[in-house]
Amino acid sequence: MKRFYITTLVLIMALSLTAEVSGGLGGPHFGYYKVDYTGLNNILLTNTGGQLDEIHYNMGGCGYAIIDGFILGGYGYGATQTIATDSLSIYHSIGGGAFEFGRLWDLKIFHLGLLGKLGSTAESMKLTPKPLLNVSMDDLIVNPGRVSEVTRGGFETGISLITIIPLKNWISISIKGGVSYGFGWAWELTDGGDILNGPNDTPLRIDASLGVLFGMIDD
Repeated sequence: MKRFYITTLVLIMALSLTAEVSGGLGGPHFGYYKVDYTGLNNILLTNTGGQLDEIHYNMGGCGYAIIDGFILGGYGYGATQTIATDSLSIYHSIGGGAFEFGRLWDLKIFHLGLLGKLGSTAESMKLTPKPLLNVSMDDLIVNPGRVSEVTRGGFETGISLITIIPLKNWISISIKGGVSYGFGWAWELTDGGDILNGPNDTPLRIDASLGVLFGMIDD
């Protein structure tokens, strides 16, 4: 897997030397980010009856500079979701961003690009037990409950295909899809404690987005 990504990124760099499109674009983008939660959701379902959605609908921003067909820029995004059970509330958030670079081809009606990306993503889950009602002081002191937060994240890299469709002289639509792979991701407590027997989900992720870009491209 690592060799595949390295080879692809080197190929993108080499192809980028023969392009002719130039310009600059930027704006908001909307899409989804699919994460593997198979192991985590098995634990959640067994103990709470709830599960996290593996597809995160998100919004963020992106921007690109294009110089003789060499495209570089980046994006950021964020999304949240909540699970509520009879005894527990789980607030989950995910967010990240990446630097992108690659080659953009002019196909007259639209522009097609191949991008490599280097970035990071961070996730957190805040677990809050629902308050006990009519509890004695003795029981409260013995078992006060605990608000815990676990996080995971780190470096990731991947590739994407992007289509940029000019609508007018100053506005375009982008459609992008890709895959990314994270390295060294593991759940850990924010207070420094270890998570024993944590889920070992596949760190391969799929993303897609629709962007509204403002700026110009000169052929």
